[in-house]
Amino acid sequence: MMLVDFSVMTAREGNLLWFLFPDPRHRARALEWEREAVRFLALFRARSQRSIGDPWLTAFIHDLEQASPAFREWLPRQQIQGVQTDHKHLIHPLVGRLVLQARTFQVADHPDVQMIVYTPVCGTGTAAKLALLSPSPKPSNHP
Repeated sequence: MMLVDFSVMTAREGNLLWFLFPDPRHRARALEWEREAVRFLALFRARSQRSIGDPWLTAFIHDLEQASPAFREWLPRQQIQGVQTDHKHLIHPLVGRLVLQARTFQVADHPDVQMIVYTPVCGTGTAAKLALLSPSPKPSNHP
C-alpha cells in the first residue's frame, strides 16, 4: 500500500516542501513533524542559493508562505543544512512505526537536482514491515 501517490500530483504538489508544509497528510504520519520540517527547510535554503532572485523561486516561496503558517514563521530563521543525516520516523497506517535512513544522490548533469532514497534502518524491524507491504508476485501460467 502506497502512503501517497505522487503520480497523481502536480509538480508543485509533489515538491517535498510543498508536501511537507501545507499538506496535512505528511504531518499526520511523521512522528517528529516539526523537527523534520525545520530540517528540510534548512536543506532547501542550502540547495536553492544559486536560484535566489529567480522568478520561479520567489513565487514558490511566496505561495508556501501563503499556504503554511509554519513555513512563514520559520523562513526568517535563516538555518542552513547541507546534508540530511537524521533517521526519518514515520507511522504507516497498516504496519506502524518505520525508521528510515536517507541517502542523497546528486544528479551529475543537473547540479540543482538531487534524489533522496530512504532505506530501512537495521535492527528496527522496518525491513520486515516494508516486505509485508510489498505486493506478492503473481503466479506464472507458464510451465
